[in-house]
Amino acid sequence: MDRTAARKSNDYRTSDRTGRFKHSQDGNATVEFAIWAPFFIFLMILVCEVSFLFTVNASMWNVARDVTRRLAYHQIEPSEAEARVLASAMLADKAYDVIVSETTEDVTLRITLPMRDASLMGLVVARFSGDLVAQITMLREPVQ
Repeated sequence: MDRTAARKSNDYRTSDRTGRFKHSQDGNATVEFAIWAPFFIFLMILVCEVSFLFTVNASMWNVARDVTRRLAYHQIEPSEAEARVLASAMLADKAYDVIVSETTEDVTLRITLPMRDASLMGLVVARFSGDLVAQITMLREPVQ
């Protein structure tokens, strides 16, 4: 066999291998999974983070409504409001800021929690900063 025929034979084998490699589907799903999986995992973690922030904020609204109602009905004193909020709060170990303001006609309770304290992993807080706030105002019942 001369050199020209040997080269043609080797070229045919090489092109046959590359052709099979280009058209082979083995491992495509693994490669696609490796590319897309980090994005989906990040998205799921982000959804969990935002859901937890909404849950904490809803809990703050429920506590604020309950404590404000008790203040409006004269069941507790304003000095007891912060202790009642901390006892009922979802994240009791965090630094809530509780402000009670009263007039003769109404009572307002404002609960504030920094978003960094309510965050699970800090993904949302890394991009957005601020506070979770729940403020309720109710008319006072007349004293009997």
